[in-house]
Amino acid sequence: MGDIDEGQMLIKFANGKLGTLEVSRNANGIMDVRTEVVGTRQSVYIGQTQSTPVTRVKDKGLFQDMAPSCLERFDRAYENEIIEFIKNVKNGYASPVDAVDGLKGLKLALAAKQSLHSKVAVKIG
Repeated sequence: MGDIDEGQMLIKFANGKLGTLEVSRNANGIMDVRTEVVGTRQSVYIGQTQSTPVTRVKDKGLFQDMAPSCLERFDRAYENEIIEFIKNVKNGYASPVDAVDGLKGLKLALAAKQSLHSKVAVKIG
């Protein structure tokens, strides 16, 4: 694909705060997607990755059942997304996510690719 299997970005926001983004194609047969926001006074972890609420403890560590695919991991989210989309269309409501949101994500991805190849930080205007 002409890109990478493992990556990490350090993002400096307009307000001076820092964030990191990690990506990996090597999840060993599981779908592990989560968001972690760590602050000085509190932290928030979003994204239950376990398929079941079972954790096994063995001599080599902890083991949890994980979703093996996007469809299994996000089935409820996809269903809710479709329900909300239909509701918005039926009632003439604007989408809470628009093309500007998509453009922001694209700009971030393109800046990451440029930085990867140029080996320097890239500013997004």
